[in-house]
Amino acid sequence: MENKEKRSSSSQSQQMGQSCHDCPICCETLENTNMSATVCGHVFCTKCIVQAIRVYKTCPTCRTKLTLKKIHPLYL
Repeated sequence: MENKEKRSSSSQSQQMGQSCHDCPICCETLENTNMSATVCGHVFCTKCIVQAIRVYKTCPTCRTKLTLKKIHPLYL
């Protein structure tokens, strides 16, 4: 029963345009060749997170202090 509820809520959020594969900064769909993750586990477009770290020096999602050395590219 629990799995069915999870699938239902997941499909509802995708229908509403809230894909779990969107960059939280620019809201564009993340491309497999242009994704980076922070040490705190959040995923962004590489261009977006680099710019955000240069300006704010924190993760846009959880505000953990970050440097450019604390992000790494993701390959799916």
